[in-house]
Amino acid sequence: MKDTLATKQGVHAANDRTRLPAVLANLQIMARTARSQVGGAGRNVSGSLPGMLAIVALVLLSGCGDAALADVDQPAGPPSTRTAAGLRIAGITADSVTEISVNSGDSLSQAITAQLVDAAGSAVPQSGVRVSVALTTVSGAPLPGARIVSADTAVTSADGVATFRGLTLSGPASTGRLMFAAPALAPVRLAIRLTAGAASTTASAVTVLPDSVPIGGASQVVITLLDAAGNRLGAGQTVAVALGGGTSTATTSAPVFNTADSSYRLTLTGVTAGTATTVTATVDGRALATTRQLTIVAPVVPPVPATRLAFTLIPGDTAAGIVVRSGMTLAQAVAELRSATNTTVAQGGVAITASLTNPVGGALSGATITGAGPVSTSSAGSAVFPAIGVSGRVGQARVQLSSSGLASVSFPI
Repeated sequence: MKDTLATKQGVHAANDRTRLPAVLANLQIMARTARSQVGGAGRNVSGSLPGMLAIVALVLLSGCGDAALADVDQPAGPPSTRTAAGLRIAGITADSVTEISVNSGDSLSQAITAQLVDAAGSAVPQSGVRVSVALTTVSGAPLPGARIVSADTAVTSADGVATFRGLTLSGPASTGRLMFAAPALAPVRLAIRLTAGAASTTASAVTVLPDSVPIGGASQVVITLLDAAGNRLGAGQTVAVALGGGTSTATTSAPVFNTADSSYRLTLTGVTAGTATTVTATVDGRALATTRQLTIVAPVVPPVPATRLAFTLIPGDTAAGIVVRSGMTLAQAVAELRSATNTTVAQGGVAITASLTNPVGGALSGATITGAGPVSTSSAGSAVFPAIGVSGRVGQARVQLSSSGLASVSFPI
């Protein structure tokens, strides 16, 4: 009996597979009825076969009704009937957590695609949908100072894919999100970190101080490298200066990177007096747009010689000592030449150097100083140290300015 019913079930299922769930449910009801009939009366199963066949026929016919088909899962519609609800990004290894790093001003080397998808994540082939991309903060607000330089929009093709090629980003070094969005669709975000880009020849700066020194005098050149978005570049750049256009000549020291203000510093020492010469700084062989002038003059011996140095500007309270953190840059310090009678000596070209000492003027181990010069005095006899950086162990120390043949001067930190 069970074999006969199974055979009939298979035949009907093969004829109409969409009705299989309803047929199975009805057969279960039929089986329970058959068991009650056979078990209750104690009759032979084969004796009730005609009645059971009639029941099977009625069950199969009743299983063809609309109510029996109501519980059958319908197949997913074709792609053309799906409705776009969001976007899916491909072409790049990143998500809302895993960051991609991009230099400001650079273009992404790989293309990014945005696929239209429905609520179940299935691709939706729909052309003509404009997808845009923007730089935002983690919370979704516009990222201050950042922008998409090129390729900020793309339109979907027939398969529902918008392709972004040559996506170029610019902005301050920071962490944010690339947000891809389209009207009425849920946006998708990629984590991104903007870093300093290539040095800009127009945004970068150079200073030459003082711009007039005697033979043997020193002038300090400070080169600050910035990218187009104003980000300071770190160490590792190839920096140099060249002199030309005048008869003044000077020797050039090797550039040194100053971590305190992310600048490159070098010293020009006067050799031949003459007309002003142009100082041109280069980075990686490219000349900066800003140039400076330097004039080397014949030394002038003052009627009253200088015997010592004295501060005219100190970056803090010298009585209690200036509290600084290791790696900190001090505000501007200015010193001048003084005679034995404590009068200012107007003499240019005297080289002055800064150093760190212990509280009694001895050598200080484990400490470093940047922006220390040498800096030459101007024709008025003064020397400016714009940014002295100090680092070392916790404790007391002194910043000392000294020059050959003159009494030094210092202040506590």
